[in-house]
Amino acid sequence: IYQCDWSSDVCSSDLINTFTEQLALVNQQLTKSPTLEGQSSELLDRRDLLLRQLSEFSRIKTTFTSNGIVSVSLGTTMKQSLVVDGLKSRPIGFDPNSLSKIDLVLDPYGQTEPLSGASGGTMGGLNTFITQVLEPAQKSLDFLANTFVNEVNTIQRGGIDGYGQIGGDLLGIDHKAPTASEGIRVLLKDPMRVTTGGLFRVSENQNNASGVKAQVTFKDSPIPPGISNRSEEHTSELQSH
Repeated sequence: IYQCDWSSDVCSSDLINTFTEQLALVNQQLTKSPTLEGQSSELLDRRDLLLRQLSEFSRIKTTFTSNGIVSVSLGTTMKQSLVVDGLKSRPIGFDPNSLSKIDLVLDPYGQTEPLSGASGGTMGGLNTFITQVLEPAQKSLDFLANTFVNEVNTIQRGGIDGYGQIGGDLLGIDHKAPTASEGIRVLLKDPMRVTTGGLFRVSENQNNASGVKAQVTFKDSPIPPGISNRSEEHTSELQSH
């Protein structure tokens, strides 16, 4: 789902960049006349068509000079998120420094500016869906991933591995991964380090009125069972006092 919406936003941002570049070119041609009345109707129609096409992808704010040159903002005011500033256009794209890779910014490889104020249209709808549906779902999935890793490691540390040693962490999360759910890694390289038995303790009950005591001894098994190279055979010997 993330990949699908990421691709949709890529298409939207590419089209927006195409429209803003064409608007900047139209503005350059509009500089030939100092008044709106002297402008070619074809140029003005082209400008208006590009503005309508741009507004389908995002809510826009515009200002016009006396000779028809337009500036366009995707933000809440004309002082921020200017994608067309007179004769120049600024591209939008995904922030290369964002771990999620789905944060849209203005001029991603130049003077980067967030596009948090962008709304409406196709891109606004996709961004709303990502922030209100996908991101909360991703956070829930990351919480589940962290819980799973912690529970598995708790069980692993409470047991005995194939070498008769106390188990260590089996799983970990790569913090360089975009999300915790993508970053689950197996830490143990040796399968014998996976725990195959549990710890136990033998103790005498203080309320035991009998004088009979049990002595437990351990001996290595001469033939290792299937998944382990070592096992223990316990015998008990009763002694009367």
